Amino acid sequence: MRVGRCHSATMMSHLRCTHSYRQSTAQTADFVPGWMPPSWVHGYNASIPVSQRSRLERAFLYTSPADNDNGYGGLVTSYPSGGYVADLSEDPDEASRLLDDLESNHWIDQYTRAVLVEFNILNPNSKLFNQVIFAGRIQHTEPQQQTVQPGDLCR
Repeated sequence: MRVGRCHSATMMSHLRCTHSYRQSTAQTADFVPGWMPPSWVHGYNASIPVSQRSRLERAFLYTSPADNDNGYGGLVTSYPSGGYVADLSEDPDEASRLLDDLESNHWIDQYTRAVLVEFNILNPNSKLFNQVIFAGRIQHTEPQQQTVQPGDLCR
């Protein structure tokens, strides 16, 4: 989400102005962890292939929507597929470290509008896989405070 200019009363000056999600205003640039533009990092090598970057670095790189994916619709707006994707490891300790790193680098911040958690589960008795998607729209109610509205996105 790009930051826009808006005007507010003096008593509301502690609030940061962000707009509702629209595809036309969605951020699609690549960043380094902490949401810094790569040009701000001395010696940053943008030519390193994505496959050779750490999972944390990849989480701050924009992923284009897939042609065959419809995205998600919600009560307030629709979200296309793609965006900033954090791919967790199958190793629980490594996944936990990545989640800690994402939190310390503010991966979910005041510009985040929705978070989708997708994973597959196996029922060994029936030998069937199921895809599970937890979806939540984030509302920014006060500075430094977010609430998640679960279950109001659908595919």
